[in-house]
Amino acid sequence: MKSEANPKHLDEALLFLGHPPRYIYDFDNCKGFPGEMRDETVDRVNALPNVEMVLNDTFVQIADYVAQNNAAWGLSRISHIDTGHDTYIFDGSSGADTCVHVIDSDILIEHL
Repeated sequence: MKSEANPKHLDEALLFLGHPPRYIYDFDNCKGFPGEMRDETVDRVNALPNVEMVLNDTFVQIADYVAQNNAAWGLSRISHIDTGHDTYIFDGSSGADTCVHVIDSDILIEHL
């Protein structure tokens, strides 16, 4: 919806949906609702004077995951809940800009 749209304009757009939407968004300058519509319905809603735009649902991912096939058991095990996988799935940045210090101060004579 356009930022100047009022609740009456939103109700007008909702009539095309045919049922109450799961959510109605109304924050800052973002007003709208999700819905499943046929192409003709999208065109009609988009033509309403107080509708800014109609967008397709989009899958958004914040991480770039990489899969390493035939990974060692330990690696594949930490990236899956269940057993039996041979891939290691990890963030594509692979620890970039990360500094790690490991200090092992124990000496166990029995391990020699």
